[in-house]
Amino acid sequence: MRRRSATLVAAVVVLAGGRIAVALPAGTEHPLDLENRLPRTEASVAVDPRDVTRVAVSAMQFPGPVAEGVVHSDQPVAQVWVSRTGGASYRAAGPLPLPRPKAQASEHATLAWDPHGPLFAAYSAIPRYGETNGDAGAYVARSLDGGRSWLLMSRVEGVRCGGPQRPVVAVDPARGWVYVAWTHLVEPSCDGNHDRTQMSLRWARSTDGGAHFGKPVEVTGGGLGDYPAPAVLPDGTLLVSYLHVGGLSFDAACPGGVDQQVMVARFAPTGARLGTATAIPQLCLVADGLSANGAAFIPSTYPALAVEPATGAVTVAGSYQAQVDRGVMTAASHDGGRSWTQRLVSGAPGTEATLPALSAGADRIALSFLSVDPGGVYAPMLTSSADGGRSWATPIGLASTPSVGNSHPQNGIDTYGFGQYQGLAVGPDGVAHAAWPDLRPRGADSADVDVWTRDVSLR
Repeated sequence: MRRRSATLVAAVVVLAGGRIAVALPAGTEHPLDLENRLPRTEASVAVDPRDVTRVAVSAMQFPGPVAEGVVHSDQPVAQVWVSRTGGASYRAAGPLPLPRPKAQASEHATLAWDPHGPLFAAYSAIPRYGETNGDAGAYVARSLDGGRSWLLMSRVEGVRCGGPQRPVVAVDPARGWVYVAWTHLVEPSCDGNHDRTQMSLRWARSTDGGAHFGKPVEVTGGGLGDYPAPAVLPDGTLLVSYLHVGGLSFDAACPGGVDQQVMVARFAPTGARLGTATAIPQLCLVADGLSANGAAFIPSTYPALAVEPATGAVTVAGSYQAQVDRGVMTAASHDGGRSWTQRLVSGAPGTEATLPALSAGADRIALSFLSVDPGGVYAPMLTSSADGGRSWATPIGLASTPSVGNSHPQNGIDTYGFGQYQGLAVGPDGVAHAAWPDLRPRGADSADVDVWTRDVSLR
């Protein structure tokens, strides 16, 4: 029998100095892997639509402390963990398959479950230190047993003087077609230096269970977008959200900021472009990450996208940092992505919100994000909407112990070790399964980024 999940009842308290404390029922959260304490980050979560006791989580796992790995070129491997207890516990299923596993590392894995049975993963294969690119690129693998074993299906795009970055997978719930969207980078001199003005956003589709993908379709070109994410409407329309970065903003709400919008492009099942809409016209962000002196945090701006399978309600979300208002800006569409209505989800006073994740199911939409205070303390938060993203419940904390991010820098770029996203999936029973990067010490271990999980009933 499936265990009862914790309901959305908790208290968020802001302590002196803006630090976050969260009161939760005991025993509702746990590390992804109790036995293996290697560092992990960038979780993706998927729930079997036909059996809510089956949950799969992927994450990048490092071979040693991340801070040391940056120096010694230790590279991550995209691993999978599976649960047959509805998320109460997980068992390691091993790494996603690679064409040359001894010469390659893997990263940026995302999961999507086909309602007809298979579980799909999209991820990047990268050469290990000292190896050539070889078979590097964006790959898709398929599992027929809930993530316990995997078959390498196809390479969506390879690497040659540029290539794919951060592939994201989605499945058409009616047809079972597999979509992957990614950022295509270009190296004009084939020397590892990318020209972002030539960057493009692409997607490709497989109609045979991931065995073959069609010719990539460009969403944008000329470096006009980044961080694409796909989702499919009940009628088969493909939506691709992405971040568009413009010039300096002169708006009073965003002085000194940059005009950043969340755009959503629509494509017919034939691949024909139907149009592009501005879902969120302004995010007010300049960069992302902790400032050099650790005195300020600027949220990451990777947009999130979700479609409710039954109603077709669409929601996008992005970190928002205006002069006064801070949090996650969401936008909802009830006409297939043609028009949008914005709503701000505010975090605790004095905090920033970063890495929003969205998932939809059972007539509910879930939104998770990390709430970060100016001193570097952060905690995962969760809220939900029962009206297709028009309004949101008060966010609650997912972790009983917040993390002190800037006390353990991961590297010179990603000071907290957040990664680029966190995991969230809502099952047909209305239970949201959240997975986030966590830096709390575990026993005598020193703090290093790990993935923790919790499942919450949205009903």
